[in-house]
Amino acid sequence: GLLLDQGCLKKLCIIMAVIIQPLHGLSTTSTMPRHRAIIPQMRSSKLFLASTAGNEESSMKPLTVVIVGATGQTGRRCVEQLSGQSNVRVVAWVRDRARVAEAGISGDVEVGEIDVVSSSRESVRDEFQALGKVDAVICATGFSPSFPPDPFGAFRTDFLGTAKLLDAAIDAKNVDRFVLVSSLLTNGLESGQALNPQYILLNAFGGILVAKNLAERYICSRVGREGALTELTYTILRPGGLTNEDKEGAIVFSGPDTLFSGGISRDKVAAATLAAVTEKTACRNKIIEIVQDTTASSVSFVEGFGSVI
Repeated sequence: GLLLDQGCLKKLCIIMAVIIQPLHGLSTTSTMPRHRAIIPQMRSSKLFLASTAGNEESSMKPLTVVIVGATGQTGRRCVEQLSGQSNVRVVAWVRDRARVAEAGISGDVEVGEIDVVSSSRESVRDEFQALGKVDAVICATGFSPSFPPDPFGAFRTDFLGTAKLLDAAIDAKNVDRFVLVSSLLTNGLESGQALNPQYILLNAFGGILVAKNLAERYICSRVGREGALTELTYTILRPGGLTNEDKEGAIVFSGPDTLFSGGISRDKVAAATLAAVTEKTACRNKIIEIVQDTTASSVSFVEGFGSVI
């Protein structure tokens, strides 16, 4: 019975990919880089502060970081780790302002109620332009399965919403960095992981990983195609299975389609995301997979990001 169910789900995922992916005809390049790891020796918020302290321009003018999906489990941790820092202007974009207090967002955080999925590309662009110079946009949005099921929810949120956010950031011409929090196994069909239980499970809820894969491909294609026309650069982080609790082990860094299992705490994902904002040279236009491993050795974020080709 399990084999039959997996076969059916595999066919469903393949059908979705065949129907959706040719709409864009985009591709990414897979590499097999050396694995690296890090155990942060301080709280990630302090790490972020330390990484910008030596930059004279940053010390004179605060960095502006927009976190989209700020009330989500990962987004709120990014906000928390940045809040209260004198050198960072934190802007939290949320779909529902009523959830801000529940997410623990307070203090000097600027909150904007913006539903990227339902908003027009032009209106999102205008929101970016109203902020002045934006050093980085962190996209921590994601579709949450609901009842009754929404078969196209993941496609609208994880693909179309992310693509619109990127388009608006490029159109605004004032955004330097785009950091996407994605997931392991997004390219499962092409990397031989169609029967991986996690790939089957997540795609059973409206093709979540297929939609995320389309978003990744769109980002790589759009920035790559227009690299000469925009200064915006990207980093795509693919974390393993997420836990709300702290987890033992260093962070292992690897290139796309090289890690197919493993977990990582959301706090560590937030730390890596914020490091991707400041260490932009080491992770410029890269897809980086991250999990935690108790047997991994410790290196810096710069070295870990830099080890991925």
